[in-house]
Amino acid sequence: MSIMTPAQSTVWWSTKIKRKFEAFSAGLQKASAQVEIARLFIVFTKESTQDRNELNIYHSKVRETLEGHPVKLHAGPQQVLEGPVPEAVVILEFPTTTAARKWYDGPAYQAIVQHRFKGATYRAVLVEGV
Repeated sequence: MSIMTPAQSTVWWSTKIKRKFEAFSAGLQKASAQVEIARLFIVFTKESTQDRNELNIYHSKVRETLEGHPVKLHAGPQQVLEGPVPEAVVILEFPTTTAARKWYDGPAYQAIVQHRFKGATYRAVLVEGV
């Protein structure tokens, strides 16, 4: 067994630590590539209005149904890139499909959704994202 000088010992330890760190970093990168943070979006597209009074009832109550749910509302000016121009687009972002369905299928939303159905022609689509 040979004895290392202090300089050789520093290089040896530095190399050993560097290799351990690189192996650890590679493991983290592999793990993070496998674990993606998923989100769920419900995209509401209003195609045409049939009954403004029914829509007013829906709009006056829908925000209350979102309270207590982990949701972000995305709405604002839009630019149509392709296809017919919708009257409006609203996107709700939830952390999971389960959270989105808990809101959509829940009694509070289901109690008012008929006003939206009577008030306008909509398309509602669940979109999974990362």
